[in-house]
Amino acid sequence: MRRAAVAALLAGLFSSLAARTVAAAECASLPTPVYVTGSTAAKPLLAEIGKLMAGQSPPTTIVYLGQGSCTGVDAVLSGTAVVGSGTGALSYWDSAGVELKCDVPTPGVVAHVGISDVFATTCFQLPGGLPTSVGDILGPVQAMIFVAYKTSVERAISAEAAYYIYGFGAASAVPPWTYEGLIFRRDAQSGTQRMIAAAIGVPAERWKGTGTTSSGDLLTRLGMVNFPDQSIGILSAEVAQDNRATVRVLAYQHFGQKCAVFPDRDKTSNDKMNVRNDLYPI
Repeated sequence: MRRAAVAALLAGLFSSLAARTVAAAECASLPTPVYVTGSTAAKPLLAEIGKLMAGQSPPTTIVYLGQGSCTGVDAVLSGTAVVGSGTGALSYWDSAGVELKCDVPTPGVVAHVGISDVFATTCFQLPGGLPTSVGDILGPVQAMIFVAYKTSVERAISAEAAYYIYGFGAASAVPPWTYEGLIFRRDAQSGTQRMIAAAIGVPAERWKGTGTTSSGDLLTRLGMVNFPDQSIGILSAEVAQDNRATVRVLAYQHFGQKCAVFPDRDKTSNDKMNVRNDLYPI
């Protein structure tokens, strides 16, 4: 193919992609939009709910922005506006389950629902409890786990090892996890990080390692590592389960336990037997 023809083809492709980006819908124009923000680990669940609600008559649209569990709690408690950064920043799903994108104008919109993997009191001190205007609706139990890249030779991690890895980073002296560039964490607003922080005794605000913006971002970074045996990260069991082609779930041995266990019966199952039997503590 001639160089000019290739250039014309690429120009047409980029023009088409740009047109698609510009064409992102206004979220407010969607059928009965319900704005949800919070946990990035809950996206697979919201995708299923969004698909079902889009197929109802009349339809309802779940409009979602993943920002971390505690950000979701704050959005409801404080009325903090949901503002997307960039064109097509928010997600919604049609009745076929296809993820689409939409925009909200500045200064944003107030969330109807804050979705969180942790209780509100895990994020904020609420001595008087939740306001009477806020409903606290329990969802499915969520397990949080340690993961490594799929080809890692590591199979398990103890609470003691995790304490030193995420508490001291490169100074942990816990091989092979001594390179902070491959020790992946979330941030203090993440329900995943807060739950694991409570389990291993390292405050969520003081974790060492490389920060990531979402569960998806952590997955992407973990999938690009050059030294898989030195890699480690944290995810919800739900997200890890859907990405076994990229990650290896590490069995976890809590303080006082005699052996490490998976959330499930074994590394290939999806029954959460050890969660239900109170053997998996996170």
